[in-house]
Amino acid sequence: MDHERIIYIYDYLSRYTDENHDVSISQIQEHLANACNLTRVKNVTIFAVILTG
Repeated sequence: MDHERIIYIYDYLSRYTDENHDVSISQIQEHLANACNLTRVKNVTIFAVILTG
């Protein structure tokens, strides 16, 4: 399940961010809940993916 979350987070970031556009943690969480049916993804998980990417 963690690998799934990582892939979905990277996918979202690659589609919706660049050097001029950013997204918030809550936007990422909303996307994961709505598009991927992954609810309750903690901020720490998202930060870890971003920092290790």
